[in-house]
Amino acid sequence: MLDHYIYTIPQERDNPEKPGKLITRVVGERLHIGGAGNVAANLANLGASVQLVYLAAGDDWQIMIENQLARYPGITPVPFTDTTTPATIRKQRTFTNGEYDRRDDFEGEAFDQPTEETQEGILRQIVDSVQGTDAILLSDYSKGMFLDERLPQEIIEYAKSSEILVFVDPKPRNARNFRRATLVRPNLKEAQEITGYEFDRKSATEKDYETVTEKLQKVLEVRYAAVTLGGEGVITLDGDFRHIRSTSRPEDVKDVIGAGDIFMSALTLGMTSGLSLEEAAYLANLASGISVRRKGPGGVSLKDLEKELLISNGLHDPF
Repeated sequence: MLDHYIYTIPQERDNPEKPGKLITRVVGERLHIGGAGNVAANLANLGASVQLVYLAAGDDWQIMIENQLARYPGITPVPFTDTTTPATIRKQRTFTNGEYDRRDDFEGEAFDQPTEETQEGILRQIVDSVQGTDAILLSDYSKGMFLDERLPQEIIEYAKSSEILVFVDPKPRNARNFRRATLVRPNLKEAQEITGYEFDRKSATEKDYETVTEKLQKVLEVRYAAVTLGGEGVITLDGDFRHIRSTSRPEDVKDVIGAGDIFMSALTLGMTSGLSLEEAAYLANLASGISVRRKGPGGVSLKDLEKELLISNGLHDPF
């Protein structure tokens, strides 16, 4: 996917085409890699080497995606091009006076799963790319790639046979297609949809959070489960429950776009570096906390995370 950010300021003059409708002047714009590409960019910013396997439409927008990926030395793009697929998905976000105004999605009304030939090609790309890697991270944006269980299950089975960890950021619609992965990490709303365990968040107890996480682990037959809770942090389960609190205050939050991606990236990198689930989730929580305190696209670097870790332990004066 490709993210397009447009920055505007309102004009005082009347709109002659539609009285009462605002006229804005564009004062800036930028492109940023989106979707799984954003996850790869986050990993690269944190020092990881990434093989990014993705389905490419082969259109003009694809060239822009390649240009964006070229900004990250740590990413090796591994596209599988299928010109019969829909055009590159784009999300256009408009900010007026620095405040989020609207989002326009350039995509079809519905998504079909890739053809059998395309799925086989993507699987070959993955098998050829993961030799010597520590983990496979599957990011599902419910855009058709994982509608059927065949591709994700073949990836998971291959990874298991090769002793490679599989981390999944699932969408409820396709979540059961990722059974037997190493770890899944939905947000709370998604976890409730996946498990069918509903409760009112306003009156939720710690037991509610633990129950939905445990059900998630059982339903998807995974070794580890983590459920992000927004401003309340994350619940993890690796035999024992841990509730890791958020380090960001509500008044500090400026932009939540991409916070889930940075959390997943840092969590994956932490665990593949030898940290426990609790330790990796703590670092991921810090990374997403940095992200939401900033406006617009942009990564969290290893230096940012190191500084935040020192601050959180009272070893560095932020002022």
